Amino acid sequence: MSNVLAISTAHNNARLTATQVFADTGAGRSYFELYDSTRPSPGAAAGVTAVVTIVLDDPCGTIVSDKLRLTQDDPTGDLIARDSAGGGVLWGRWFRADGVAMADFDVSDDAGDGFVKITGAGGTVLYAGGRAIMGLCELQ
Repeated sequence: MSNVLAISTAHNNARLTATQVFADTGAGRSYFELYDSTRPSPGAAAGVTAVVTIVLDDPCGTIVSDKLRLTQDDPTGDLIARDSAGGGVLWGRWFRADGVAMADFDVSDDAGDGFVKITGAGGTVLYAGGRAIMGLCELQ
């Protein structure tokens, strides 16, 4: 016997739609804060100021091919607040539109397997004054 729960496509899409609605709860826009520090326990203080805040579109995404595809509000990217230290941005935190934290995740460049991928020649090393452009970001 297996512990795998195989849900239907309709169930999965309903779950993804609920995530999108949950993320868009509030008057603002859902967003990611990306950090260059060691990732803390889920929900614990980041311990550093975010390198960049990536603001998501409203709604934050759409269901495409049975995945929730998240989209950045500004396709030219979001302004990077400070240089990333060491090897670059390592992790991020997803906030609902009302500012409540909802998830932590790994960050990588386009070639990596992070939930959020940063597009550009510098990998995940970011420089103040530049713009961070989010690559393909999907939930299954």
